[in-house]
Amino acid sequence: MPQEKFEVEAIVIDNLGLDEVRVEYFVNEASAESKDMILEKDDRYLTTFILGEDLNLTEGDIVHYRIVAKDQAAEPHQVSFPESGFFEVEVGAIQPAVASYFNDFSTAQNDFVGTSFSVRKETGFNDPAIHSEHPYKNGVSPSFEANYTYLLEVPIIVGEEEHLMAFDEVVLVEAGVEGTQFGDAEFFDYVVVEGSSDGGEEWVPLQDGYDSRAHDIWESRYNSSLEIEILDGLEIPNSTALGTKDLFKRRVINLRNAFKPGKEILIRFRLFVDQLAHGWGWAIDNLQIQGDIILASGDKPNIDTDWKVFPNPAQDKLNIQANLAEAGKVIQITFFDMMGNQILSDEKYSSKFDFNYSFNLNGLADGLYLVKLEVGNNVTMKKVVINR
Repeated sequence: MPQEKFEVEAIVIDNLGLDEVRVEYFVNEASAESKDMILEKDDRYLTTFILGEDLNLTEGDIVHYRIVAKDQAAEPHQVSFPESGFFEVEVGAIQPAVASYFNDFSTAQNDFVGTSFSVRKETGFNDPAIHSEHPYKNGVSPSFEANYTYLLEVPIIVGEEEHLMAFDEVVLVEAGVEGTQFGDAEFFDYVVVEGSSDGGEEWVPLQDGYDSRAHDIWESRYNSSLEIEILDGLEIPNSTALGTKDLFKRRVINLRNAFKPGKEILIRFRLFVDQLAHGWGWAIDNLQIQGDIILASGDKPNIDTDWKVFPNPAQDKLNIQANLAEAGKVIQITFFDMMGNQILSDEKYSSKFDFNYSFNLNGLADGLYLVKLEVGNNVTMKKVVINR
């Protein structure tokens, strides 16, 4: 049986050379200990903790840690990251799987574990909810990125008839470059809800990630208060605008965007950040997973929001791949130019969950186009570039 472990990695640079880099850590209120970090390559230092040997942990324990580095100067200088205090990681335990779940966070339910999130009441809100740190921290990992996650420790059994999740949220995070899509490098900061059917080894989006542009009132609030920070000679516009209860918007997600009925899945909320601009963050309330979810008139959970069109940019051929929420569905594919002219329309029946389709682009001029996928009353669209 493989040993359970976790790694701590950091990039540490000093013009005089480094004498030592170590992790200082302690569990709960115990005395601090330290563990040397080993230089791997390219200024990357790494250390590995073996659970049961380096650390004995139980559910509810809090692991505190920080990186400490000392240079080789005649009078050594020592710095730590973070500059004050410690990072904190809570230890959780997976509970038995259920068919449905509800939490309005008004009473203490210790069902979540993660970093940089907690359940609390914030100024501007009437009741407790899940909140990220406000404002959230920039990315600081070796890749100058960070992923802050909050895991629901109660697995969900994806239903045959009931397979939606719904929650209220406020998202004030940095927007990407106009025209970019989820997955692009210039999409910048985003939030995403993910699921895993293998105990957390691999995570897949339940729908595309999104940022403050998802609703006009979010984007307007984010841009209402910007402060310029000079970082490495760059002017970085951070948002100091605060989230409040009047910004809540409801989101409905179809679990069968990614998973078939009967699967036991874990669900987590993830905030991805880069090293530049940042904002207030993310709030989540009134979480309901399956059960009797009543859809409002504006709620239209997409049948498959994680469908892909590739290659993009395309040259001679375009492929569509989708993981349908339900088999035995008719899929309408429509291709438009940016003037709204219909270039192609086709209808296909899929007897399987996996849907694949391709069409020839010969005869079409280079430029920007739209692909629309319709499954019943659910419609999603993606932009495609033809560039030869």
